[in-house]
Amino acid sequence: MSRVDVVAAASFLDLDATLSRLRAEFNAMSATEQALLIDRTAKARTTSRQCAMVMGAGGSFIFLWLLLIGGYAALTANRLKQTAVDRKNADDRFRALLETAPDAMVLVGKDGRMVLVNAQTEKLFGYTRAELLATWLRCWCRSVFATGMRSPADRTLWSPRRCARWLWSGTPRLAQGR
Repeated sequence: MSRVDVVAAASFLDLDATLSRLRAEFNAMSATEQALLIDRTAKARTTSRQCAMVMGAGGSFIFLWLLLIGGYAALTANRLKQTAVDRKNADDRFRALLETAPDAMVLVGKDGRMVLVNAQTEKLFGYTRAELLATWLRCWCRSVFATGMRSPADRTLWSPRRCARWLWSGTPRLAQGR
């Protein structure tokens, strides 16, 4: 016999001895105890099946919930991508419209810095787009700021809207070009 067969035979003998001991204990039990043991074993099996069903149903519910959340996240991501594409298309159309305008146009941010200029503005002032975008609108309205604002209180009244109104009011301006 090989060593494996010896180990298997020993394990089989231990198992057989354990089963014989359990049979002897089961036979020593009274009929009432045996009925109680059988009843509790049946209840344990039923409870185990019910737990498995609850866990299966709960797991299914969680799985469906995760699918729903995943679907919602995918839809939201697609909408955000589409919104970004739509915004970019609208921005491109606006820039194209601004470029084709026959007049010089300047868009100014809240801080008074030029944000967007068209080709006509470049021709009017004789500076490149990069040079214009690096400056504030008030740099092109020096006569207003030099003559109209003598005190610090007057300087606080300056706004891009006020300067823009002054620039496009129809009277000749002293905007400085090259």
